[in-house]
Amino acid sequence: MRVLMRVAAATAVMATALTATTAPAPAAPPADTATSAFSVLPPGNGDVWGPTSRHRSDQIKLYDGLESVAANGTLGAPGTAAPWYKPAGFTPDRVVREERPKPGVVIQWDSWGVPYIKAAEIGDAAFGSGWVMAEARLALLEALRTLGRGGTIESLTATGTPGGGTRPQINYSDAELQSGLDELYARAGEDEADLRAGLQGYVDGINAWLAVNRNRIPWNVQLPFGLGRLANPKPWRAVDVAASAVVINDVFGVGGGGELGAARTLRTLREQLGAETGMALYEDLRLPDPGATTHTDTENGYPKYAAQPGDAPTGDPGPADPDALAMPDPGTPVAAADMPRRPSMSNYIVLGGERTATGRPLLIGGPQMGYWSPEIVMEAVVSTDDFEARGIAVPGLGPILIAGRTGEYAWTPTSGGTDATDVRAEKLCEPDGSTPTRESRHYVFKGECRAMERPEGAAATTAWRTVHGPVLSWGTVEGAPVGFAHQRVDRMATPVSALGFYRMQTGKTKTAEQFVEASREITLSLNLGYANATEIAYSHTGRYPVRAPGTRNDLPTWGTGEWEWRGRLDPKLHPFEIRPAKGFTLSWNNIPAPGWSGEGWWGGNVRHRADALEDRFKDAQGLTVDQAVKHHQDAATEDVEAVTLVRSVERLLGDTAAPTPAAQRARTMLRDWVATGAHRRDANRDLQFDAAAATLVEPFTDALMDSTYKALLGGETVRLIPVSDNRPGVTGSAYQSGWFSPLARELDRASGAADAPEGVPAACSGGEAAACRTLVWAALDTAYERARRSQFPWVRDQPSRWRQSSASSQILFIPVFTLPTAMRWQNRPTFEQVSAFGG
Repeated sequence: MRVLMRVAAATAVMATALTATTAPAPAAPPADTATSAFSVLPPGNGDVWGPTSRHRSDQIKLYDGLESVAANGTLGAPGTAAPWYKPAGFTPDRVVREERPKPGVVIQWDSWGVPYIKAAEIGDAAFGSGWVMAEARLALLEALRTLGRGGTIESLTATGTPGGGTRPQINYSDAELQSGLDELYARAGEDEADLRAGLQGYVDGINAWLAVNRNRIPWNVQLPFGLGRLANPKPWRAVDVAASAVVINDVFGVGGGGELGAARTLRTLREQLGAETGMALYEDLRLPDPGATTHTDTENGYPKYAAQPGDAPTGDPGPADPDALAMPDPGTPVAAADMPRRPSMSNYIVLGGERTATGRPLLIGGPQMGYWSPEIVMEAVVSTDDFEARGIAVPGLGPILIAGRTGEYAWTPTSGGTDATDVRAEKLCEPDGSTPTRESRHYVFKGECRAMERPEGAAATTAWRTVHGPVLSWGTVEGAPVGFAHQRVDRMATPVSALGFYRMQTGKTKTAEQFVEASREITLSLNLGYANATEIAYSHTGRYPVRAPGTRNDLPTWGTGEWEWRGRLDPKLHPFEIRPAKGFTLSWNNIPAPGWSGEGWWGGNVRHRADALEDRFKDAQGLTVDQAVKHHQDAATEDVEAVTLVRSVERLLGDTAAPTPAAQRARTMLRDWVATGAHRRDANRDLQFDAAAATLVEPFTDALMDSTYKALLGGETVRLIPVSDNRPGVTGSAYQSGWFSPLARELDRASGAADAPEGVPAACSGGEAAACRTLVWAALDTAYERARRSQFPWVRDQPSRWRQSSASSQILFIPVFTLPTAMRWQNRPTFEQVSAFGG
């Protein structure tokens, strides 16, 4: 602590000295037309050391406090929402500290640790952005460029090991990283000069801060992700920014790559149930439900296929060609990380004027990027003579705000998860025609035995490259050795996304049409929401391949040349909607459009967490800002698992009599809880959820699983199906997927509320309604007894006094040792903004 205090004091002295530097004040920015502008970013905007450390946890009280007024019923009245957010204007509420790191750049820090960066030109404003990012997120900056250059996040999905016996790293070369920057500039048109100046200014700002403060960095600062200690950082270059962008794409902006895990699941199901039945169940579990909530109601099928490059893409792949598929042999290792896991960046509701009391649109929400200390994103205000914007920037993505507002409109993303990655089986060969082995480093492509490559001077653990991408695992197909390469249509293209966000940030998307057009430059797979003073819009962004007919996007295909992609899907064919007829657009990592599919939507098909928002807003009219915030917050504590299952249970059981008093009590407790919103709340902060029925949800789901899918398939097979029970926990985001959804569908099929597809085996007592009811009653009885045994002896026979601990569900900030403080669980974005605009 003394070290930190000395560093803070020394840096404050440096800041004072810099303040004395004279520089002309920048020109006034454009007028702000926002009528509502609030934001919150827990735990705070500061770092764990240095002058911003006073702000590392000061927003917890805001984020956590909103739930208090929601729980006591006062939220929704006039003026009840704003106290639980920061004012998100363009002028500091109070200037706590001022820096002038170079002539023409003024940085004012407000009482929440938000920097207001002012300069005349974009290059100088970007210099200020680099300066503040180094000051408040240096350890994250260093961690991201290290992880990104190594390609560590993507390589964690690898299986097997190369000849050296260690997990491969991609280890991108400077030339590979530069290619993304070159594409950005080539696409930028009239914005090229500004983007070049912005990137160079950002790098210069980081390096200028390091030059002044290098000797003041505490010796014991640890990098995140176990990367060691922050010690003597090297100067930054433009390619380091591109490397950092790799991490952001790998975590939040890419889909697909789980083909090996999917192939293992399919093989196991077919072996156990037979080829046709196994395939039917596989498809039933992984594909979206036809009635699933989507961002837009307009039909838009994906994946797309074409016979030849340039042909009009179609949603019909034709019958799968067995010669195209490269199914790995049994024993090919598949890491758990290789299972498809959709990111949980969430959520927003954007209301059109026909839904609000003012007749003006309103945007509430933001990206869910996890909870860190310091937070992985940083809030800032950037002003030049030409534009003024406020929002969040990601360390290493340059001076670009990925969510935020100008004085005329606001935008925000959630992760899209569309499949942009295929795993290719590279058939190994030897140039002399001898029999290849797992150690061979040549592969067959278009009839030639080609050499794999890797950057000059690369370490022994560096992944080999083919024409499709890095080879991240090794195995066999039909006994022949292969390498599995990950082919991504967006590889190295993440810097191009800066162009779309730059145009949003700099006031160039004042209309919904301009917003959609700019969004088409973004290569990250995202769902973007937008609102200005008169209209709202939605756009699904990314780069997606058009595949060859006869292939499947969910299973590995051969990389021998016959099944190559047929080009890239025109962004104009992506789902989008301007001024939606229903008067709102919402997102919570749900499906972009009817017919649109990722590699797999396992365990999120029947009732998605997005329905928690849909249910609350679909009939709402004349909403004030406070009422809209109330509805949004109300969804944040809903137990989606309970609501989904109980609704299906009630349809199935109807007025049938319970076989035991315990089963009836369990049904009544759950039904009554769902009727009041099924909230997982700890209003009095006693580390116990307030609702007694919360004790029953997990025991009931587990008992139902035991007697349905596990009885049908066995526990080991169920474990291989990539459905994650995404329940409330320390990471906050929950209910993106879970076995509760397939279970609810089984109950609906037994009750007749949903059709059972031909060939799909019924998991609930063969699908016969009476037998399935018996099974459900038994699961309720079991759940009641398990919940009862979990309570203290003196309350076991008083179910209204039952409580479930909320301690394991409290949100923690990673790494915990930097900030042991926790927040009560809420399913909300990491950064949340409330934005509305006037005439």
